[in-house]
Amino acid sequence: MEAGTAAEIASIALCIPAWQIGIYIGLNSVFMLVKERKLCLVTTYLFTFYWGFYVYGNEFMVVAGGSKVALTLYIVCGILLVTFSLYAFFQEND
Repeated sequence: MEAGTAAEIASIALCIPAWQIGIYIGLNSVFMLVKERKLCLVTTYLFTFYWGFYVYGNEFMVVAGGSKVALTLYIVCGILLVTFSLYAFFQEND
């Protein structure tokens, strides 16, 4: 496979803004350096849930018929996912 030129590489369009990817990588790097693997997982859950909506939000709202209930349910499920994950991560093993 041939390496692309700088112009070809610059023309690649990302679905997710590069600054958000940078924040995600930065946060996970810091958490890895301080050996907080659980926080890395929570960060990944949050960003994945957000990016899923960021990329497919329009299609989601079209399928949901523009219902605010569907949007609220999506947000509540995301909050519950992170809440239960944090609860499980910080439980003491007997």
